[in-house]
Amino acid sequence: MMTDTATERNMTGTIKPFDAQLHAVTDKKGKLAFLSWLSNHTTKNIENPDQYGIDILSLDDKDRVVHAWEIEVRVKNWALDRPFPYRTINCLERKEYLWRKGPAFKAKIPFEIHDKCKVSYVQLNKDCTRAVIVPGDVILNYPKVRTTNRFNTVEYVRQVPAVKAAHIRI
Repeated sequence: MMTDTATERNMTGTIKPFDAQLHAVTDKKGKLAFLSWLSNHTTKNIENPDQYGIDILSLDDKDRVVHAWEIEVRVKNWALDRPFPYRTINCLERKEYLWRKGPAFKAKIPFEIHDKCKVSYVQLNKDCTRAVIVPGDVILNYPKVRTTNRFNTVEYVRQVPAVKAAHIRI
């Protein structure tokens, strides 16, 4: 029996259409910028070899995943090299399976996952010079809020106060 991704992830809302052109422009740029920043803070960080899994993995000396990072570049709403411009950070329901470290999350990581593995959501500005980092367990503390995305489909987000995030310069 086939199930769609929204059902598989136990979502309330829908999944927006995938924009391959936008992904091609922003995905690699965001990952490289954040990997550069991480290299100054942790020892072994790699892009996940599974292109459909979470974006970046931090590994310990036994090559176990100790931190997983989901990267998003905000191209429309955070264009300048300035602090994050909003009071809340929208954490997308369609990525919630990552924060929960569920089966779909684990299936797309080709390494052993440490028992205490952390997951974080990273939003970078358009130029990838600034970022906000929200731990997955913090995201799950906030209720889902219904919103309409630019494709006019219903989507749910968890709105995390920006003060709950780490704000960094890349």
